[in-house]
Amino acid sequence: MKAYSKLKPNKLLLGLFPLHLYIYNLIDPVKEAQRQEERKAKLDEINRERRWEGKPPKDKFYFTEWLQNIGEEPVIYDEYLATKTARQFSLYLRNKGYYSAQVEDSVYFKRKKAYLIYKIYPKKPYKIRKVEYNIEDKKLRDFVLLDTSDSYIKRGNNLDVDLLQKEREKITYHLKKNGYYAFMKEYIDYQVDTSIAGSAVDLILRIKNPQSSGYGNENHKQYYIADIKAILNYDPKKAIQQRDIYISGMYSIDRDGITYMFDDQLPVKTDVVARAIDFKKGELYNIHKVERTYKYLNNIGLYKLSNIIFSPIEGSDSLSCQIHLTPFLKQSTITEVEGTNTSGNLGVAANWKYVHKSLFKGAEYFEMKFKGAMQKQTTISEVSVGDEVVPEYLPFNTVEIGPESSIRFPKMLLPFKLKKFTKAYHPKTTISTAYNFQHRPDYTRTIANAKMGYFWSGKRNITYFVTPVELNFIKLTKIDPEFEERINDSYLRFSYKDQMITSLNYTMVFSNQSLKKSKSFIYFKAGLESAGNLLDAVNSSNDNLSVTGSNTIFDVAYAQYMKFDIDFNYHAVLNPENKIVYRNFIGVGYPYGNSDAMPFVKQYFCGGANSIRAWPVRSLGPGTFKDTSSISRYPIQSADMKLEANIEYRFDVIAMLEGAFFVDVGNIWSLNSESDRPGGAFSFSSFYKDIAVGAGMGARFDLDFFILRLDFGYKILDPSQPEGERIGPGNRPFSNDQYSWNLAIGYPF
Repeated sequence: MKAYSKLKPNKLLLGLFPLHLYIYNLIDPVKEAQRQEERKAKLDEINRERRWEGKPPKDKFYFTEWLQNIGEEPVIYDEYLATKTARQFSLYLRNKGYYSAQVEDSVYFKRKKAYLIYKIYPKKPYKIRKVEYNIEDKKLRDFVLLDTSDSYIKRGNNLDVDLLQKEREKITYHLKKNGYYAFMKEYIDYQVDTSIAGSAVDLILRIKNPQSSGYGNENHKQYYIADIKAILNYDPKKAIQQRDIYISGMYSIDRDGITYMFDDQLPVKTDVVARAIDFKKGELYNIHKVERTYKYLNNIGLYKLSNIIFSPIEGSDSLSCQIHLTPFLKQSTITEVEGTNTSGNLGVAANWKYVHKSLFKGAEYFEMKFKGAMQKQTTISEVSVGDEVVPEYLPFNTVEIGPESSIRFPKMLLPFKLKKFTKAYHPKTTISTAYNFQHRPDYTRTIANAKMGYFWSGKRNITYFVTPVELNFIKLTKIDPEFEERINDSYLRFSYKDQMITSLNYTMVFSNQSLKKSKSFIYFKAGLESAGNLLDAVNSSNDNLSVTGSNTIFDVAYAQYMKFDIDFNYHAVLNPENKIVYRNFIGVGYPYGNSDAMPFVKQYFCGGANSIRAWPVRSLGPGTFKDTSSISRYPIQSADMKLEANIEYRFDVIAMLEGAFFVDVGNIWSLNSESDRPGGAFSFSSFYKDIAVGAGMGARFDLDFFILRLDFGYKILDPSQPEGERIGPGNRPFSNDQYSWNLAIGYPF
């Protein structure tokens, strides 16, 4: 009932401090009013004398005005609004069936503050004893009575006005699904008999017939679709200027009951639009199919505006349909410049991207991208200066260059057709290729990638992704001899070698997020990946063995593993200013057969802006292991298994600024014991002792088109420390390795 209160207290930051009110009170209202009057008078004088040429002068920016905008003026007690609130509560209760309810309001004052008290006596509600239907049109009656099992009004329910309104809307929608194009909810009304003893009522739902052009009434009409015209490059501006001449001057072709109209030449293949139109010529009008057509037309990605117009044909039960499709610009190029900060390693990057939204006139979305990036690794080498060992810094010693390309088809590319599946789910096919050259202080390698996959939206907010073919070819062209010698007896040796990864992947995503930001929602993602099994079956009869004993294809060992992970998020909206987000992640990868370890690019890691934020990326774990060696000059810890949980409380502060408090827990583990990483293996009996805990706070700046995020994470429990010293900072509360700063774009989850 809070929503119906006309007097609401000022906002409280974290439920404790009226920060917005404090900011507002920093301004002297008398002086501010005088300043506003003086400014207005000055602008009026300038307007009268017309002292400028061209554009009028810009108004000055005043800091006090900005404070006023982000502040909140005090809510002053108003007796009239307090009384009106009581009436609003009474009206709300009546609408919910509590016709005998009483609301008593009172107020007391203490230290210049008013405390409002509303006592609600709902009493006994009126309940529905019997429901009857009075429908003048006999044919209409059959449709309505067949749909009463899901009715909002049932015996024993309260006489709830909101439910009565929902029932009107449900019946109207149901009839519009069955051809009743002209039916409106205003034809439905209710008669209520309250003369029964007690708090029971008899309800009659009545559906009237429309008035005829002559005397009396006529039955409701079911409408059929007589014709469908799709204007493929509709220009609203020309349509207004030229009116009837605009459409009559177009070219047209007829295919499968649809007339396609266009200027000059056909802009898109007709089957692309035909797949999106869910209704047919000669069918009964169905509002549900019209809504799905809107959805499918928007999913094509070619049209910035689609409008479906039905017009009754005079003297008949037929409809003429026009579909106006206003296209996007087909081609575009984008140039981006990036600044990166990965665990303190600064870098710059540039991207150039070309996009064509209908490459072969079939809504094939083509994208080509070229990326170049340079980064400076903070500690590259160590040099001796006298008796001291000093780190040497080199600028931009890490380089990454590579092109990427992808094309998305608005259908499933298969050697056979799935007409029913395609019409119901509108699947898409994506084919992509990429080549990446990486030069780092320790090695130089190339990664070539190619994959083909399908995705489609199913029922109940579920989206499916299937990638039957993905190929990654990793070629190590150069490795630093000193680095190679250091990793020769460690698990890292498996990650720095030529390798081929052929995998297939299945992913399911559920999200019930709505456009209403005030509604809580769930995000769930589950993925399964398998690699190397087909190659192993084909290669099992061959003797193509590498020097390490692994089977090879083209003299390159291929990876073989299974991988499964689950990501679950729950966004709980407490109110428009406060939210709590929960996240749980579990991932397991198991190498077998031709692989002694998971490929490095497929392993899990912890730390960084989207994980456990008290640790830099790839610096946590596995288990209780702490990297004190000089194998690598930057964090590279990864493993076969990951458990992680996060909770984050988000709250509005002022204007575009949002704050957050968070706690992150988790770690990574290896599935086999490794002598070079003691404490890194997973054990059911002791894994809980390896859990790391970090906590912190952050700021988010909502810049409309993206969120800029700054998080500070502090280590609460560090499993890499000796037992008894893991909780708290100990003797190093402000040491650099006790906390981590994270600058990122977007929310962490």
